[in-house]
Amino acid sequence: MPLNSLNLGIQAIRDGHLEDGARLLRIALRSDALTGSLRATALTYMAETRPERDFKLKCYNDALAVDPNHEIARKKLTELYNTDLLQQTAPPPVMPEPLVNPMDSRPYVVPGTGPLPVVPGNRGAYYAGAYRLAGIFGGPNGPGTAFFVEHDGLLATTRYIVGGIEQVMVELEAGRQIMGQVVRAYPEIDLALVQIGQTVTDLMPVSVLPRIPEDLPLTVISYNGESLRGKRRATRKVLPNHWFPTNILNDSLKDAGGAPILDDRQYIIGMITRNISSTSGYVYGLHIGTIRNYAETYRQEKAASRGIYCRSCGGYSRAAIAGGYYCEQCGSLMPRAEQVIRYWHQQSAALYHENQRVVCRNKNCRAAVGFHNNRCLRCGHDQRT
Repeated sequence: MPLNSLNLGIQAIRDGHLEDGARLLRIALRSDALTGSLRATALTYMAETRPERDFKLKCYNDALAVDPNHEIARKKLTELYNTDLLQQTAPPPVMPEPLVNPMDSRPYVVPGTGPLPVVPGNRGAYYAGAYRLAGIFGGPNGPGTAFFVEHDGLLATTRYIVGGIEQVMVELEAGRQIMGQVVRAYPEIDLALVQIGQTVTDLMPVSVLPRIPEDLPLTVISYNGESLRGKRRATRKVLPNHWFPTNILNDSLKDAGGAPILDDRQYIIGMITRNISSTSGYVYGLHIGTIRNYAETYRQEKAASRGIYCRSCGGYSRAAIAGGYYCEQCGSLMPRAEQVIRYWHQQSAALYHENQRVVCRNKNCRAAVGFHNNRCLRCGHDQRT
């Protein structure tokens, strides 16, 4: 079935029917049976269905992640990379003097000057939405940094910064703070996504490197104005592809993390975290490709069905929308259900896989989810009483 959808999708794209081709490729990619070179081929053709550079970049990186030797994906990625270099070396357009926020007391540094590389951040055309970094306040581990990954106001930061809370204060510039909603978190990779009601006109340019080479110069730019230099540290330890070691010390970070890591061309290659090596005080970076992949996963989840953020596991729970009280992924009680009487709902049975024959004796529960030590796995009621 996935192979048939793959072949039909490729043929549709070759015939110029891009929307139909993309739809068929999405069907093929949903199947776990599509692996290796075939999956990489599907992703490579998927890149041809949309003109956006970031979309193509994600498709090619995803293809190389499942098949590092895929020739077409590697060639396309190289072509995209060469196009970026040509655009970077082109004569810069004459730009008007940027609008300077009178409430921002931080000194304005012209990009390209000073002792450290300077990424264009929030200085400049404030009123046109030219934000790239944000400060995160109100989390359990102190203030941190976030950066925009989507034009619609989606920010990436660390789970360490937001902890188990659902709302944080987001500062876009001195004197301007708005409430941000934590919409998704991935504790296993220390990533959190925060949504604000502010569109942005520009995003930081993203590196096309699928892996970070050893000794690559790194620069960490925090919202508080602090900059740190380092490099990709060599290690004998085998790490998942989404992590890369740095020689930046945990004690040298000036906030709780979440700042973008830039290469020597000032392209973003990842996010600094507070995850520390077990044998040293050095921290790890989270690869930008992984961050963008998970941001796209959240976007697809949101488009596919309604859900609510679970602050315990960070998942996108559909249970509360279906009338349930517990996250179907981790079993935690949803905040909205803390002060209500909880009982069994037929419409939520499928979410909880309630297929046991014996139901709970608690008349306010009556769940058929099963028991442990004679206690209901849903409400904890002792079945012996």
